[in-house]
Amino acid sequence: MTSIIIPEIEEGIEKILLVQWYKQPGDYITVGESLAKFSCEGIEFDLFQRKKAPLKN
Repeated sequence: MTSIIIPEIEEGIEKILLVQWYKQPGDYITVGESLAKFSCEGIEFDLFQRKKAPLKN
């Protein structure tokens, strides 16, 4: 299992649903590129890459 860090959204929010992964293991990801879409309390948002690197398994 791979861990990802979700930036703190708002105090008290404990559950976030992963809606869609945009990348596959081994894909090279650049800064600012979207990795995945999440949903929380009816709001959808993307998680963006902070540094360029290949996505590990």
